[in-house]
Amino acid sequence: MTLYELIKTIGGRFGIACTALPLNQGDPTQKVAVFSWENESPWAKLITEADSQGFIFTSNEAGGLYIWKPEGTVRQEGFHLTEGRNIKTIEWKENGAEQYHEYMVTGGGGDPVSVIDTTCNTNRVLTINLTNPEVEAEKILRRAQTEMRRRKENRTTVTVSGWGLSDVQITTLGETIRKEIFWTPNLLIPISMPSVGLQANLLLAEVEQEADTNLMSSTITLVNREAYI
Repeated sequence: MTLYELIKTIGGRFGIACTALPLNQGDPTQKVAVFSWENESPWAKLITEADSQGFIFTSNEAGGLYIWKPEGTVRQEGFHLTEGRNIKTIEWKENGAEQYHEYMVTGGGGDPVSVIDTTCNTNRVLTINLTNPEVEAEKILRRAQTEMRRRKENRTTVTVSGWGLSDVQITTLGETIRKEIFWTPNLLIPISMPSVGLQANLLLAEVEQEADTNLMSSTITLVNREAYI
């Protein structure tokens, strides 16, 4: 059974649909030889398995599941963050508080794989245990490297009005089935912020939505997609 088939099987038992992106390109995932978990949820296990195959696995505002590779999967609904158009505030910060000096990953019955972050001069060590006894050494190394990149990634946080696309954009889309209309974590969208030197496609890492009697707004945290490749 492939990873996509496994996710659809588990999600289907709870009435949850899973979509592989881009659409209409079949099942892009590989077979999962062993799937078991100890002291972790099936959700956490699926995220780890997706990461080992180079995919992002996440949920959307409609309660469905997405699995997709970050490379080249820019959303087509019209999402963008552009300074002077829809961005209200910008905040930039280094994410060093979550860094470790050493990332040690075990799995596959072999020796642990270790990656050192030379930019973090502490003695902190993060240990990750993969329960799959057949995971390849290459995937173990990738898991350590991506964990290090994500934790050292600098982040940009912006606030915008609303919770997603404008009414005009939604109307232009026509049929919205299997299309995203809300700001959602792990979407890849074009960013233009000349004041902080950003002109790129970035991933939405976190989205916090707020509403009161007067307005609706979203606080969005952005990261470089290379941290997830």
